[in-house]
Amino acid sequence: MSTRGGGYGMDAELARKSAMKYDPQKELEAQKWMETVTDVSFSGSDFQSSLKDGQILCILVNRIRPGTIRRVETSKMPFKQMENISNFLKACRTLGVAEHDLFETVDLFEGKDLGVVVTCIHALGRTIQTTCPDFRGPHLGAKMSGNSKASFRQGGGAKAKEGNNYGLSKFAVGSSKTMQKAGFNDTKSITFGADTVGVGSTSAVSQQSQGSVSTMQRSAVSRAKDITFGADSGAQKPPAPPPRKWGSNQPTQSRQRAISNTKPSQPPKQPTAGKGMARGGGYGLDAELAKKMALKYDVGMEREAAAWIESVTGSDMSGDFAGLLKDGQILCALINEIRPGAIRKIGASKMPFKQMENVSNFLKACRGLGVAEHDLFETVDLYEEKDMGVVVTCIHSLGRAAQAKGFKGPKLGAKQATANVRTFAPGTAAAGAGAVPILNMGSYGKMERSKVADTNSINFGAKASGTSSGGGEVPILNMGSQRVMERSK
Repeated sequence: MSTRGGGYGMDAELARKSAMKYDPQKELEAQKWMETVTDVSFSGSDFQSSLKDGQILCILVNRIRPGTIRRVETSKMPFKQMENISNFLKACRTLGVAEHDLFETVDLFEGKDLGVVVTCIHALGRTIQTTCPDFRGPHLGAKMSGNSKASFRQGGGAKAKEGNNYGLSKFAVGSSKTMQKAGFNDTKSITFGADTVGVGSTSAVSQQSQGSVSTMQRSAVSRAKDITFGADSGAQKPPAPPPRKWGSNQPTQSRQRAISNTKPSQPPKQPTAGKGMARGGGYGLDAELAKKMALKYDVGMEREAAAWIESVTGSDMSGDFAGLLKDGQILCALINEIRPGAIRKIGASKMPFKQMENVSNFLKACRGLGVAEHDLFETVDLYEEKDMGVVVTCIHSLGRAAQAKGFKGPKLGAKQATANVRTFAPGTAAAGAGAVPILNMGSYGKMERSKVADTNSINFGAKASGTSSGGGEVPILNMGSQRVMERSK
């Protein structure tokens, strides 16, 4: 599974977690099942490349329920292959596969997360055993249990009336009939039927283990709507306390008026936040990833990018940032303003694959302008608003690259640095190759130290008591080398 952004940061962490969850055995089972049902062999051992064009998946669905997908695209164009995958996912929903078991188109087409692809195929194999009883082909996995709903005749029978019980279940009613236990030989001893020394009948049961030994009578319960039905139904209840709002620190009326006076008449409009939608119901790894993306999102960078696009293209960028860029038309117009004619045709169709084609053309043009690969985003990040943070980062990187290419229009960010290559004459380059850096040369001159009076005393020139002759003499331990140290160059 490939990682975006050079394989580091959050993308590398996501790829590592996905690889840990991946089960090769489940992939092999899914591959054998699809080959048996479709009579189409996978090309080589690469699971992702065999399913990338979506043709095998569409054939699989049509074998399970003929005519579900009317047309299977055989074109090599990317948006046609992605259309096959989208039709397969729609058919899975029709056949009853749960939403959290489905995958995104980019998970298969770009190999982002093959684990959820394998999970979806296994879920399809289990579901069709219940929803498609006419399918007699090979099955994958255990049959999915269906919902069993009991039905009763309208107002019919004593059983239905007894089951109704005025809206109260048997667990809520308690014991309303006689509980009878057979009598036994009762003695005062705890271990009756056997002496305390342990001798006696082995079938005797201790009194503590017997439970109730006589009839336990409960009168019929009251059918009143009072919560304390039964014995407390006639008691006078205390008045109910006033309803309390959530929170323990409720402001007083005067404080409430003061707070309301300080609040603005209308709350400020919040800008578009990082819309990292979580697949699978918003839990697990997807929810964790969406939370991290939301924390990384910079609203200020979004405002700067929107203002720059509006000043360059003249398009109105007030509103939903992702919704305005989703069809890719504004992005293509931005590229043509920076480098005229870079994108020859901008699709104005409302069809999803045409809008995604506009976004793909924008990304190709960004590569041509020198935007780094790790600053680009995936088509699904914008079209399905999976990660708007990388979209904003890409627009800022485009603004820096445009300045480096000589764009004279409005600027966004600092100019991107360019390489400054230096050339030298052959003689200068050869001399530099043989030179030794100063840090690696060491000392190559003479280190001179004056001679000192040499005695056997460690602190010569000074008394042991600490008195000094005042001649400026230095102890031997502090003198270092006292002769000339020669070092050749």
